[in-house]
Amino acid sequence: MKNVTIIGAGFSGLVSAWRLQKEGYAVTVIERAGQVGGLISTRNHSMGLVETAANGLLASRLVEELFEDCGVKIQTPRKSAKRRFLAVGGRIKRFPLTLTEVFGAALKAIRVRSMPPRAGETLQAWGNRAIGPAVTGKILNTAMLGIYAAEASELSASFIVGRFYDRKLATLKGKLRGTVSASGGMGTLLDRIRVTLLSRGVQFQTSSEADGDVLLAARAHGPVVIAVSAWDAAKILMDATWSSELRARGQRLNEIQSVGLINLTIFFKTKPPRLGFGTLFSQTPPHGESDGILGCLQNSEIFEGRSYEGLHSEAWILGGLRKGAEMSALSDDELLKRVFEKRDRLIQPQSRERAVGHVITRWPRAVPFYSVELERLVPSLVDPVEGIVLFGNYLGDLGLASILERTHDLVKRVNQI
Repeated sequence: MKNVTIIGAGFSGLVSAWRLQKEGYAVTVIERAGQVGGLISTRNHSMGLVETAANGLLASRLVEELFEDCGVKIQTPRKSAKRRFLAVGGRIKRFPLTLTEVFGAALKAIRVRSMPPRAGETLQAWGNRAIGPAVTGKILNTAMLGIYAAEASELSASFIVGRFYDRKLATLKGKLRGTVSASGGMGTLLDRIRVTLLSRGVQFQTSSEADGDVLLAARAHGPVVIAVSAWDAAKILMDATWSSELRARGQRLNEIQSVGLINLTIFFKTKPPRLGFGTLFSQTPPHGESDGILGCLQNSEIFEGRSYEGLHSEAWILGGLRKGAEMSALSDDELLKRVFEKRDRLIQPQSRERAVGHVITRWPRAVPFYSVELERLVPSLVDPVEGIVLFGNYLGDLGLASILERTHDLVKRVNQI
């Protein structure tokens, strides 16, 4: 068996280990924390489950394979989760377009499949060209703030919509559609992956910091996959004093801009009148307010068992590219005050009086900024260098399901070494 070392036991590291072990590699995982999961974990609060990061992943054939192989029951959304809302122009609607805008969008939609994004094109430029400015400004831009924490004018079109023009994706469709999770939360999934890997001989070295010396020692035994954040990977590579090429790659990684996010989970004793998956809030005047409050997910309406004793659970997402640092500097009380004020106006009055508990998780460097600049940088990062392969969401793999899909390409890159 060939040996491979994986640095990082977050989602990227765990699914890398899962895929490479299935391909016949003897895998060792090095993780600096005392447990696996990275940003993703599920806390058992006295009032329900609290997800510290992602609450699910998009269903696909590979996702179903992963769940089944690790003995995890897939949890599908409740029927109420089909209702999704956008806050545009001070009002919450499921579809915020006028009849004229709907007609214009319908004419554009006829040709959208023949209009893939161009290299270096922003999502807003692609949207105006392919689906029209009304849909781009009111729907696409608002949705991107809630998903990628940046506006369409700042995002790479190739990163965001390019994969939907890839015909190979049709072969990855499974039996299920939409967002799925694990019974017991996403933390359960990651823990079960770890247990499965342990049962198959994968070695875990937790509470182990990786640096240039660790990288050099691991490289002597076989390929190394660095599956941590871009900024943590940069530190490891820049510490590789024995290789100028690796240090140069580390410096390029260090140029990748990050987006700060805050997850504020609140439990309420009553449900709001409008129930569904959640609401995304426009941040672009005149359609919305530039207040750094990006979205609200109704946890207990998405998946069963996310709140106890009839309580209602919501996860408020704050921060983003423009407001991340500002929001992170606020106290917990100030964050709650701002959320309650917005919730009072748009969702349900007397929010503070209805709240019975909350949990705040801060991620100063949560996700990469998927900019046109990053799109240009990625080609210089993907090829193996001196037996070392980079793997992570900063390479254009947006979302957990996409990262899982890319493990096939990872195997090819590791096999090249």
